[in-house]
Amino acid sequence: MEERSKREIRTSVKVVAAYGEFNVNANIREIRKGCDILCATTGRLLHFLESGVIHLDKLKYLILDEADKLLMDKFYDDIVLLTKSKSISKNKHTYMFSATFNQDVQQMARQFLKPSYFFVNIGVLNSAAKGVMQKFIKVSRFEKQSLLQEILRNNSQERQNQNGEIIREVPKTIIFVEQKRQSDRIAIMLSLEKIKSMSLNGDRNQQQRQEALNNFVKGDIHVLVATNVAARGLNIRGVKHVINYDLPKDRENYIHRIGRTGRVGWTGRSTSFFDPDNIDDCRLAPELVEVIFER
Repeated sequence: MEERSKREIRTSVKVVAAYGEFNVNANIREIRKGCDILCATTGRLLHFLESGVIHLDKLKYLILDEADKLLMDKFYDDIVLLTKSKSISKNKHTYMFSATFNQDVQQMARQFLKPSYFFVNIGVLNSAAKGVMQKFIKVSRFEKQSLLQEILRNNSQERQNQNGEIIREVPKTIIFVEQKRQSDRIAIMLSLEKIKSMSLNGDRNQQQRQEALNNFVKGDIHVLVATNVAARGLNIRGVKHVINYDLPKDRENYIHRIGRTGRVGWTGRSTSFFDPDNIDDCRLAPELVEVIFER
């Protein structure tokens, strides 16, 4: 919703969002006022299309953001239904965007594109942003918490807030973990360490997720502890450090995670905890080496 609002500032473009946690009736009323751009999840979009709330016969541009995730995950069937709909314009232009497009995704994408499609690549395909300095630390799962505390303490500055409380300010940091409960636990632990933190995960409702993001963007908190829900689609200015407390399960999510820093010409750094006793970490290691040397 915040990104949607940014697109409207000082323009005559009307942008409307449609997604699962937006009240259906309120959503319909807003859409019927008219819009130039509709930003929607596939489920809500199909629901409105099938129920006749919207018509796509005059659609000019169909844009699939994070297209690899849409095509490889459970959203594939939704994309098929959407693009094969009889009511969708045959003269539309289809655009697909992502930082990662492996060969399987490219093959799947062809069925939704015209034979004469263009593939535009910026930088090295399926690689990390050049502005991100990557660091890996070998650590057992039992030592991760103390190492995290040490890293943040060493990069913090103590100051007194308006209430006379001592807080530790750290550069804007996103910490990625695999489990939802773990993100909550670490955020609480860091808050007790006087580091302003909040968690972001799929168990949070939309209002709670938006509150955490807004506070992080404004600088009211300095650390966001998140699952993969924050790995894509977030363009937050000033993120200096990404910490992979838990490594992701695949190369693509690693690239997207560390891509939250070093954006649009800025520099940033990532620190990843590697547990040699974790079989998933060991399986991922050769691919991470490739990512480092493909820069």
